[in-house]
Amino acid sequence: MIVLVLFLLMLFFSITLSTFFLIVANGLFLVAPVVYLRGIWKRKITPNPATWMIWSVVGSVNALTYYLQAPAEEKVLATLSVVSACSFVIVFVISWIKGVFATLEWPEWIAFALTMIICTIWFVIRENAHATQIANGMLQIPMLLGFLPTAYMVVKRKGTEQPNAWLFGASAYVFQIAALICSDETIWTQYLWPVINGLGGNGSVLFAIYWVKSRTLPHV
Repeated sequence: MIVLVLFLLMLFFSITLSTFFLIVANGLFLVAPVVYLRGIWKRKITPNPATWMIWSVVGSVNALTYYLQAPAEEKVLATLSVVSACSFVIVFVISWIKGVFATLEWPEWIAFALTMIICTIWFVIRENAHATQIANGMLQIPMLLGFLPTAYMVVKRKGTEQPNAWLFGASAYVFQIAALICSDETIWTQYLWPVINGLGGNGSVLFAIYWVKSRTLPHV
């Protein structure tokens, strides 16, 4: 119903299909952290500290880089990375204040170490004009690493996650990919963020959640 209303607004205001998909994506990504924080408030979700710290730091750097380097006519396509970075920081800060984070274990420390190494390499090569796209692509690796502690935590049943927020997040990235496809100015590196992290990362956590649920269902 909401998508239908947005589609009618698109026709009324004559916005492009790319912009329409991006509006839907941003809307979904605004809902995702609200759903996630609601789960935290009800003690149904145990956020992983490594995941949200990595995303808060690297996501903010990625969003800033993506937005500043995007052509003027493509700035709107970079808004989802900004919205997602803000949501990462909000979830991290609220979880920290409430003291609901899971305990740090070896997967978290490995993810931290690899993130620091990759970010250091990124910082060194980012000013090289010939390596700009490679440097930007490298930032997606820590973001993907951020999913692993949460997936590990769920599989090992050291914490709990609910699928709804992750489904909203994955859906948002699907619409961002659609927006990129419909844009005339898209470059290949812009697909890295939504494909690797949005679908691959969210998909890994969703797989872990549903896999654990399938293992706990009573056998008939």
